[in-house]
Amino acid sequence: MARKYNARARGEEATTPIKSEDEADKRLAEGLTRFFRDVLNPPQHQEKQMTNEEAFAEGMKKLVVKHPFLRLDLDWEAAMMIVGCLQLALRHPGNVGPSSEVARAFCDNVIRAAESVEPQLGELMRMGFDPQHDVPR
Repeated sequence: MARKYNARARGEEATTPIKSEDEADKRLAEGLTRFFRDVLNPPQHQEKQMTNEEAFAEGMKKLVVKHPFLRLDLDWEAAMMIVGCLQLALRHPGNVGPSSEVARAFCDNVIRAAESVEPQLGELMRMGFDPQHDVPR
């Protein structure tokens, strides 16, 4: 079936018999020439190489369109550890900008959730932002 369709697409009669080995070789050579011409010389269009930042931004756009929210199920122990690590990172003087704002908001949300169950726990967790409450070495 595919042979008949391809022959018709080339304007040949689908039932044209091959009369000799030379004709078979010629048709094979023509077919291979067309195939390799298309494969080895694809249409030339120059794609600009993306920087890492551009690739990240493009990937994030696609991710946000497909999955706008990431929902996490954390046990309280893991949540406390993540908040502690973020509090430590947020105290670094060079950690400023949008990512630090998101990290602080994450910590605040976890702390408010803990406070809603146990008010003293929220107060204790907020101490992690204050270096005065660090344990001396």
